[in-house]
Amino acid sequence: MEELSNDFNDTVIGKLIRVKEELPRKQKMLANYIIENSEQIGIMTAKELADKANVGTTTVMRLTNRLNYNSFNVLKKDLYNASLNYGLTTWWHLKKSFENDQPTNNTVGHVWEEVITLLEKTLSEAFYFNFNKTINLMLESSRINILGLRSSKIAANYLGFLLEEFSPKINQISNDAEFLYDRLLQINKGEILIIFGHSPFAVQSVEAAKYCYENGIQVILITDLMSSPITQYSSILLNVKASSKQYSIVPTITLIEALVIEYGRRTSDHSIEHLDKLGRLLNEKNITTSQNLKFKL
Repeated sequence: MEELSNDFNDTVIGKLIRVKEELPRKQKMLANYIIENSEQIGIMTAKELADKANVGTTTVMRLTNRLNYNSFNVLKKDLYNASLNYGLTTWWHLKKSFENDQPTNNTVGHVWEEVITLLEKTLSEAFYFNFNKTINLMLESSRINILGLRSSKIAANYLGFLLEEFSPKINQISNDAEFLYDRLLQINKGEILIIFGHSPFAVQSVEAAKYCYENGIQVILITDLMSSPITQYSSILLNVKASSKQYSIVPTITLIEALVIEYGRRTSDHSIEHLDKLGRLLNEKNITTSQNLKFKL
């Protein structure tokens, strides 16, 4: 697997992602908790971390040793540095949006503020690096396959819809879940697979990533969880920030639109011409109109 970013694999989070599947059950539980809550661990004691992760303090010390740290304090320092550089996030559910029972007359204002915060936190040096790397792979690939199942299907279809408007090499496989393996067999080397893997993860998405990884097909993962089981099969990881307060896919939608705009800009020689032709054709066939419609009242 290629590096998820220029030096991500050298961080403590990168190490945890690589080894967590090989860990004993309790240490794996702890590893997953650390990956998703690294920003908070800097102020915790070993006992507090153990309580939060529902493990014993001995498990904390064993994992610390497993990562080749002499003390928990040194581990905390490295976690703090990784959090600053890579904008790690916490796991969330839609139900978090409904749990605040405090009376408020400004729900829309709170939602707007949280979304703006998520967008700002998503941007990091590693995110920029992986975004540009994704664009380069999209340009170099012979075909761009897109997959998103269950809660991730909407995002996958949105990306596919926008790209299909001007690019002929898009293959949307999100809507054929019952024929997924048939579609995977048609993906060849030189192509890429973009997977939307938001929690909770669809088992078929994990299997699709594993299949591509084992057959030399590069996988780009867009997720809200760095501990996603798909991460280990991915060449590039685009980690969008998720909220612990409310449900929002705005960071994912924003990323999709940024990918489409940059990809279209890099292929502007033919993409603009294609969009112009499409617009004229739709107009000629009375499918769309560029004129203002006038209605009689």
